[in-house]
Amino acid sequence: MNERREQVGRAVAAGTDILQKCIELGGSVTGEHGIGVEKDRFHGKSNLTKDDLDACAPCAVVFDPEGR
Repeated sequence: MNERREQVGRAVAAGTDILQKCIELGGSVTGEHGIGVEKDRFHGKSNLTKDDLDACAPCAVVFDPEGR
């Protein structure tokens, strides 16, 4: 069980490093599936402006009309 826990920890750390590097290089943490729970904490650090996010809002309502 410890080995599995260590593997998960390494995978999470690698994902964090990748997302941080994406932001550093001018990218964003969004993807074809949007922002998931593992990316949410990076969302405020991305290069997306309020105007960028406002432009996406109408699409979000189409796919998630209940705002979940």
